Amino acid sequence: MGSCYGLICLQVDYEKLVLWNPSTRDHKELPKPSPYHNYDFFSGLGYDSSIDDYKFVIPSCSTANGSEQIMVEILTLRTNVWRKVPEICQGTTLVGTYRGLFCNGAVHWLGKQENGSKKENVIVSFDVAEERFKEVLGMSGNFLCAFGECHGSYFEAWIHEQEYDSSASFRRLSRLPADRISQEPKAVSCLTKKGELLLDYDEWQLELYHPVEDKNKCIRT
Repeated sequence: MGSCYGLICLQVDYEKLVLWNPSTRDHKELPKPSPYHNYDFFSGLGYDSSIDDYKFVIPSCSTANGSEQIMVEILTLRTNVWRKVPEICQGTTLVGTYRGLFCNGAVHWLGKQENGSKKENVIVSFDVAEERFKEVLGMSGNFLCAFGECHGSYFEAWIHEQEYDSSASFRRLSRLPADRISQEPKAVSCLTKKGELLLDYDEWQLELYHPVEDKNKCIRT
């Protein structure tokens, strides 16, 4: 469901939302949003430094006046109460992995944005302190990062070594031959300092690939 600074949010048996600290083994059951659906849904866990508290975020996609939109519900851990956020992201829907990734003060998901008759791939960013949407590329450390398929033969990671609004060009960081993995990954969960790619196939099956040694390793979850 989400992780942030060592805390992990889990959905247990599709019935409970549980916040777990694997270091201390402490856990806390969270209240369910209303309505609560007993199946996979988009979510993310983030930290709001302005109030020194964690926030659990659930975005939901709908259609209004023929246009797609994203609305958000937030649970601040200290208050333990769900509330709806006035901010709405118009013309955009979420796709791909349900689990949002927290980086640079925001939770990120893959999305599709309307552009005339076409839909463009974007990364949707929700700032947990400002509680508003932004649009950015991915992150590797403090740098922008993009990962995708290339002509059906490779999956490549590219990095932009400046800030969000810089015009500096990308450079290729890693290349993964498509025939070296068992299936197309649903997401890349992280890129290690050694250059390894942690591939997420279905949010249950993980694989670690080392491009220099050309080795991959399955990780049990």
